[in-house]
Amino acid sequence: MSISPTIAYVVVDGPDSEGLERLLRAAGLQPQPFKGGQAFLDAYPKLRPGSLFVDLAKPDMDGLELLRRLRAAGCRWPTVIVTERATTANAADAMREGAFAFLEKPLREMEVLAAARKAQAYLTASPDIMHDEEIAQRIKRLSPRERQVLDGMLQGLRNKQIAARLAIGESNVKSARRALMQRMRAGTAAELILLTLRGGVTIKT
Repeated sequence: MSISPTIAYVVVDGPDSEGLERLLRAAGLQPQPFKGGQAFLDAYPKLRPGSLFVDLAKPDMDGLELLRRLRAAGCRWPTVIVTERATTANAADAMREGAFAFLEKPLREMEVLAAARKAQAYLTASPDIMHDEEIAQRIKRLSPRERQVLDGMLQGLRNKQIAARLAIGESNVKSARRALMQRMRAGTAAELILLTLRGGVTIKT
């Protein structure tokens, strides 16, 4: 089976699917939509490798369950999870299941294009592309307090819980969190999860 990095399979509902397909075509990809996770799984054995964009909250099968079944079938295609309600917890769950990227709705053109291009590169390169040494260096430059707050965030703790664990004020946690997000160049908690995993951090539960 030959690799065709220009194919992007879309398992996303309604208007979001149409908008996503337009963006993917603009990125030079060939979007191929599927109505649900089961429909994609049924077709999977005969499909050529490509990137996959999946809605986290699908009625017939949620994105995490689809990821689990694909991994069990030996599929390692780069899978981008799309969600309307991103949290640190569901972002961490998605990355543990092997998600390649995690995007929040409403989808932003530049984020979709960046994820699509990285997915294309991943399909034609070594899996080592998942590790980013530049991000690893950002993590090394964090202060001890910023790293403690990062560890708490990766475990899904709220600011108040992190403050209690570290025996500091919640305002101190918020300050460290702002600095941490700036140093890591992350706009959201979900993006922070992806960056830290690319930088080699293991999420402890």
